[in-house]
Amino acid sequence: MSIKIMSEVWDMNFVKISHKNVLLALADCANDDGYCYPSISKIAQKANISIRSVYTALRELEECKYIAKNQRQRHDGSLTSNEYYITLKNTSEIISGGSEATSVGSEIISGGSEATSPLLNITTNEPSINHQVTKEKNKKENWALSKNQSTSKFDISKYPNLNHKAFTEWCEYKGKNYSDKGKTLSANTLSKFEPKIQQDMVNQSIQNNWAGLFEVKSYQKSSNQQALNECYKHSTDHSDWLDAKIEEASNYEE
Repeated sequence: MSIKIMSEVWDMNFVKISHKNVLLALADCANDDGYCYPSISKIAQKANISIRSVYTALRELEECKYIAKNQRQRHDGSLTSNEYYITLKNTSEIISGGSEATSVGSEIISGGSEATSPLLNITTNEPSINHQVTKEKNKKENWALSKNQSTSKFDISKYPNLNHKAFTEWCEYKGKNYSDKGKTLSANTLSKFEPKIQQDMVNQSIQNNWAGLFEVKSYQKSSNQQALNECYKHSTDHSDWLDAKIEEASNYEE
């Protein structure tokens, strides 16, 4: 929960209460930098509105630059809750709330009754200290970098140990909409194993209609048994060494 962001939202005068409720719900889940990952149902519960209203409010807030959204994926390529960044910076709408009208770039700050912002009427507080401006700039640059990284192209040449046949079958199973990020995660998972195990992992997931790739249980049991045998071998060797030392000590006493 970010008390700082929530206090800023409370001071805003929204035309639609749903916009304020959704921003408060996001702030309740966010850290002080403004990042959060709540599900749509969780936002709806906190804002006390319908899921359809949540989608509408999020879209309008994003269009007016009060929030930014980044789509996230699980390791198996499936979608999970979006990442939201609360900016509270409107760069395209009419903002109102002060006693005098002022024009700042493309923003218009006005206190008259003629202000017609589709979302809210507030007075924004611009940073007055250089390090605050630098911090905001770094946030935006990091956000853009994370989005570029999430959309990087998949390069199969980076995986020399990958079983291409198994990987191709997996991609065909996932369908034409399988993302490059999902392919990268799957390739990383498969490359940890031998080619035959990779093929068995793909066959197992396809046969069971699974969304992700998992190590075959038979190999897990074999690996565990090998580890147990190794431990037993070491314990036996240690026992033989101890018996020899005891016998040596007995002979010395005689």
